[in-house]
This record gives sequence, structure tokens and C-alpha cells, in this order.
Amino acid sequence: MANFKQIIAMCLDGASYAQITHALGCSRREVSRAKKVIADEALTPERFRQLSPGWFDDRFSDGRSKRTMSYDQPDFQALARKLQSKKHVTRHKLWMDYLSQPCPTDKTKYQYSQFCSGLNEFLRAHDLVEVVIHEPGQELYVDWAGDKVPVVDQASGDTAFKASLFVAVCPYSGLMYVTAAANEKMPAWIACHVKALNYLGKLPAVIVPDNASTATYRPRKHSGYRMVTDRYAAFADYYGVTIVPTRPGRPRDKAAVERAVKIAYTKILGYFSDEVFYNLDELNEAIADRLADINSAMTRADGTTRRMRFEQEEAPVMRDLPPIPFTEVSYKRLKVDRNWHITCDYQYYSVPFQLVGEAV
Repeated sequence: MANFKQIIAMCLDGASYAQITHALGCSRREVSRAKKVIADEALTPERFRQLSPGWFDDRFSDGRSKRTMSYDQPDFQALARKLQSKKHVTRHKLWMDYLSQPCPTDKTKYQYSQFCSGLNEFLRAHDLVEVVIHEPGQELYVDWAGDKVPVVDQASGDTAFKASLFVAVCPYSGLMYVTAAANEKMPAWIACHVKALNYLGKLPAVIVPDNASTATYRPRKHSGYRMVTDRYAAFADYYGVTIVPTRPGRPRDKAAVERAVKIAYTKILGYFSDEVFYNLDELNEAIADRLADINSAMTRADGTTRRMRFEQEEAPVMRDLPPIPFTEVSYKRLKVDRNWHITCDYQYYSVPFQLVGEAV
């Protein structure tokens, strides 16, 4: 069943049908149903924020059952203690344990999403900090580092530009990738991702960016949600990965990449404080040397290196890269001249003469 609460929130925020269906994976019919309820109830954003879960259940019943469900309540206090005290316990494991326990005949068990929602509410209500457990091969966190590196014009000695550092990290193993780019525009953002995936040699299931403008955007100025940009989504579709941006105002969501950024500052930039770089190639060669030490030479507390843990525990459960790396494609709409040619980037290309005068 669609999440009509989220659909209504986006409708009240002025999002279009296309934006809502793309962001929430729902159908246009479900959006229309939500819009009808908004009109019938004269729903405003202020009133929407005061609605109870029962309000949505009453108006968006799926019609399959009219009886009120009584749920077998989990012991969220005990579950929270397990989540914090046991290193490798995940929410899914807690839910499976909950399902395995006997259930009274007049009650039913929570689905996974309901279970997680209830656990989240308990953690928030009691101001508890959840220990984030990362599974091998699942995630790759990416971000731009804040500090930049000057690249000097060799002829004048002046700073030609300041290079940005792109940082990617597999949070389970800690394997890092760092590269420098001339700017933080979309082509550089995508190119850095491609380099990072080639460095890993494998594909994660999920890429987690911070809310950089190259990754996400707000469809409206004060919107409470962000959408993945079309060009970034095209990159994700090519590799078959899911983009899950971190939540605004939730610093724990991006703790892994912030640790990696700190390492990039201390273990990479700290070594270059007295060096001068005249082009990106020089800078990236120096970064690659330091990166090899960080991933393969620096021993962790358990006696392994980042590279060892990645290759032993993450790579075997990750998918292979496609044979051809992703390349951005730009589209132009051009009018066919009377000589049945079009001109693009100072080159002439012939087209069927029937298209003379048409835009192709």
C-alpha cells in the first residue's frame, strides 16, 4: 500500500505528479486519490501536521479488511538495549527474533517497516543514540571535502585554481578513495564516481551522498524533501545502484565519510603542506601514493588493513562492474539545413534529405 502521508505532504508542498511518482514509487492514480482527499477535507499544511495515523487509515483503507488489527507489541526497551550493546546486531535480526516469538491468536505481528518505525519512535522519545552497523558490500559514502588544494600556474607563480577533493569510503572495511577535481560541477562529480568505482573494482548496492547540489535538489524552496538530480540518476541507473542521500540535519548519517574526510586532511593533505602542484595530474599522483599507504600499509587494531578487509569480506558479495564505464551524453536539438546536414561542434553530419527543415 502506498504511503499516503508522504504523498499528501508532497502534494501540499506543490510537487508535480511526475516528481511524486518518481520520489515515492507510487502510481498517478494514488496521487489523484490523495489530491481528492486534500480537496474534500480542505486540508492545509498546518492541519496536516496535526493528523494522527488513524486519520490516514480511515481514508486510505485498501479495502481488503475492515476489522481493526491488534498487534503483538515488541519490547522496544529491550530491543534498544540489544541494538546498543551487541556490535553486530541489526534491525532485521531483531525483527526476525520478534517474529519467531509466540503470538496470541487474537493479535498479529508487525511488518518490518512498522517494526522499524516503532523502534525509531522509541529511540527518539528516549533520546538514545543508535549504533550504526554497516553490512559488507552494501554502501559507498561520497562527499566533497571542504578544504581545497591550490594548483599553481607555473609561468606566473599565481594560483590558477583550487582543486576540490572527492572522498569515497566503504564504511564496513574503511577502504577509501580520494581524487582531486578542478571544480565541483556535475561532470566532475560523475567522473569522480566512475573513478571511485573503478578503484574498488566492484559495485556497492547503495551510494550515499551528502546533500550537495550536484547530487540532490529541492523541488521547491522550502520543501522538506530532496530529489536526486536527473544526471546523477542516469549514472545510478547505468550501474544499477541506488542513491540514498543523507538526511538534512542528521550528522550521524554521514559519520563514515566525515571520518574519511578527516583522514584525507591529516594523512594526505598534511603531507603536502610544503609542496607545490602545477596541474591536477601531479596532485592526483601524489594522492594515489598516500592512498596506497592508507589502504594497504596502515594496520588496524585487529591486525588487518582496509584493503585486506575489503577484499576478504566485501568484494566477494559485491557485483562486478559493467565492461564499459559510464560516460555522460549531452543532447542537442538542431535544425537540418537545406544541404541535408547538421552542424555540431564544428563538424558536419549528413541526415536523410526528407528531414530538411526539421529539428532532430
